[in-house]
Amino acid sequence: AVLLLVMASLLASAAAFLMAPTTTAPRSVAVLGRGDRRTRRGKIWRGTNGSCRKKKKHAPDRIVDPYFTLREWGKRQDPPLTVEEVIALKVEKLQKVKVTPEQALAAMRPIN
Repeated sequence: AVLLLVMASLLASAAAFLMAPTTTAPRSVAVLGRGDRRTRRGKIWRGTNGSCRKKKKHAPDRIVDPYFTLREWGKRQDPPLTVEEVIALKVEKLQKVKVTPEQALAAMRPIN
């Protein structure tokens, strides 16, 4: 009998809760967060910039010396090397196998 009374009261309270009118309407727009386009975090999340978060001005591009690393490496060698000498050394290392024209012709002849 007690169990029946407890179940009946639970059922009544659940029905009253489900039937109660809502006091606030559900929000369709996120406020004060990532989705809010009026806040700093919302602008960052959207990838936009507004009057509250101006775009940073980019510094002018500086001229880059393409041979800077070669020049610095050459200065540290003993004796110091110029850029042309450093490049010659690097190219020489790339050409690991040197084949003379006679060796190339000998390799093309058929073996008997």
